[in-house]
Amino acid sequence: MEPFMKNPYTFVFECDVPYYQCDLNGRMKLSYLLKIMERAAGDHLTHLGLPYGLLYQEGIVFLLAKLGARIHRCPTAADLLRVETSPQRVKGAQFHRQIRLFSQKEELLAELHTVWLMVDPVERKILRPEKFKHELPTVPEAEQMEPFGAQRIRPAGEILAQDCFTVKYSSLDVNRHLNNTIYGDICTDLLPFEPLTSRGLREVWINYRHEALLGEEIALTLQYEAETDCYYIVGRREEGGCFEAAVRLG
Repeated sequence: MEPFMKNPYTFVFECDVPYYQCDLNGRMKLSYLLKIMERAAGDHLTHLGLPYGLLYQEGIVFLLAKLGARIHRCPTAADLLRVETSPQRVKGAQFHRQIRLFSQKEELLAELHTVWLMVDPVERKILRPEKFKHELPTVPEAEQMEPFGAQRIRPAGEILAQDCFTVKYSSLDVNRHLNNTIYGDICTDLLPFEPLTSRGLREVWINYRHEALLGEEIALTLQYEAETDCYYIVGRREEGGCFEAAVRLG
């Protein structure tokens, strides 16, 4: 199926789930779910005639600030996915976007709500929405997904593990920083193996606080709060915070 506009604000495309993007249980990796999210946003803009290169020439890049994912049934390599994405109304300097993944049988597999910031690619300063001079139809409020990805993460609980991650060539993207999808692997690699493989992922939130650049080392801390059955991952650079994540298993 060729990508198409379902309506003035909803972009639709299909994609498969390669076996090499699945874990040892055959479930899609979190990092691949985030790759689909990134593709949805980028391909939608390209379909509207606003590819990355054009926006860059206009002094604009979109950087992911926050995301939330709800996984109802984790896709597997047997699934052909239909992905639907729509921009929500801009709030302050935040560009909100919703994404849904469906199976061929119309089963809702996953939902994502994302928050993006428009940034000057050279000075790395946040730009006001007025800088974006193009038409971007938004989903009506009646069809708008709850903005659950915009919530703040407050790490709590006992410390279970600590580790570090060094940003290297293979983790960089065209914006010359640690690609946002790599954080999915960083988080799942730190989670306890047995609970993760037996229960799988149910809900994930990530707040991106500061870009991580080539050569930087991110100190990682894993915490667990039994009362909410929630794992928290905190990443810090030498200069300060990098990201926080919260994960609930199935």
